[in-house]
Amino acid sequence: MAWDNFKSWIFFILWVLLGLAVLFWGVYVGASNYAFRKHAVVLQGVVSEIRSSSSDGIPVSSPTVKYFLQDGREMEYASRFASSLSSFSTGDPVEILWDPATGKVRLNAFGDLYFPAVFILLTGLFILFGPVFCIAVWLWIWGWPTKDNLAKMREAARLKR
Repeated sequence: MAWDNFKSWIFFILWVLLGLAVLFWGVYVGASNYAFRKHAVVLQGVVSEIRSSSSDGIPVSSPTVKYFLQDGREMEYASRFASSLSSFSTGDPVEILWDPATGKVRLNAFGDLYFPAVFILLTGLFILFGPVFCIAVWLWIWGWPTKDNLAKMREAARLKR
C-alpha cells in the first residue's frame, strides 16, 4: 500500500515537472523570438510563391518570399509556418526580419514569430491542467494542509480500511 502511494506521488511530481518544463520552454521560445524581432533588420520582400501541401488531409499553404539584402543580393525565404487560411497572395509586399550576425530570417508575421511559442505554452498548460485540477479538488474537500486537516485525513483513511 505504501509503495503504491509512493509511486502515485512520484508520477504526480514527474507530471508536474514535465508540464513546467514545457511551459518554460514555450516562454523561452517566445522570449527568444521577441528578442530576435527587436534586434533584426527589417527588409522588404515580395511573396514569390505560395506552396501548398496537405496536413492530415487538410490543404495548407505557406509563402515563399524573395527579398534583397542591404548589399543588393537577392535571397529567398520559405516560411515553415503553414496554415489553411492563407494571409498571403503571390506579389504581396511583406516585411522580412533578418539578423546579420546569425543570418536568421523570419517573416514579420505572428505565425512565423510567435505561433510555435503559443502552441508550446498551450501544450504545457494542458499538461498542467490535470495536477492543478486535482490540487483544487483536494483543497476544496480537505482545505489547506493544516495540522487539524491532516489529522482529519488520516482518520478518514483509517476508517476506510
